[in-house]
Amino acid sequence: MNYESLCILADYYHVTLDYLFGRSDRPDLTGPLGSEEKLLLEYYRAMDQRGRENVIGMAKVEYQRRAKESDFSEPAI
Repeated sequence: MNYESLCILADYYHVTLDYLFGRSDRPDLTGPLGSEEKLLLEYYRAMDQRGRENVIGMAKVEYQRRAKESDFSEPAI
């Protein structure tokens, strides 16, 4: 597969080429995580399935609340 085709594939899936090649665990280029984000991720990874579902549910509620205030769209997850 040539470079242009790989770029088209990465764009289609909204990921980086490094992610496609398995060189990164992060599909996007949002920048490095802050200290609070790292802590949240550490806690999330230590949770069982029920805990993770609770966190995702609360995050959705907060995101939707903020979306109503700021008029921004919900990400496709």
